[in-house]
Amino acid sequence: MTIADVRIPIRPLTVLDYERMVQAGILGESDRVELLKGQLSEVSPQGSEHAAILQWLSTQLIRAIDPAVAGVRVQLPLRLPPLSEPEPDIAVVPPGVFSREHPAVALLAIEISASSRKLDLGAKAEIYAAAGIREYWVVDVGARAIHVHGSPRGATYASCRAVTSGALRPEMDGVPAIDVGELFALLR
Repeated sequence: MTIADVRIPIRPLTVLDYERMVQAGILGESDRVELLKGQLSEVSPQGSEHAAILQWLSTQLIRAIDPAVAGVRVQLPLRLPPLSEPEPDIAVVPPGVFSREHPAVALLAIEISASSRKLDLGAKAEIYAAAGIREYWVVDVGARAIHVHGSPRGATYASCRAVTSGALRPEMDGVPAIDVGELFALLR
């Protein structure tokens, strides 16, 4: 038997484990990680295209959404027990003050994907679907498309379409459409 033959049992971290690590100072703000399916995952650094899209989209949503109807959270955690606490680029959540724990539900989650396309369209889509987040967008910088996922069923979305132009309206009431052409014009 060689060392390579020895299997090391690995126990996934839970949301509670992760939050305790933060409270104990084991993980701090300089640690760019999020908990995905029981594992710590490094958060990709943001390039200028990512930042431009994040700023434009978050500004549009914050201006459009009545705070009595929903809140817009930018790069803040969603508590999705037992094994995930992702930090979507944008999450539209029910109204409330989340000083005791992060929200466990979102009406819309958005990831801006410049270098994390595989993760955003794979594991994160599974996590958000399993949590019942009814709408998930991946802004695919390279493809200049928004992948719109809807109708969560277990750990998958029943519908997924790529939008490259025109108006894109979130499924939520009272939210105006996003002009996809205007969004991607930022990257020229």
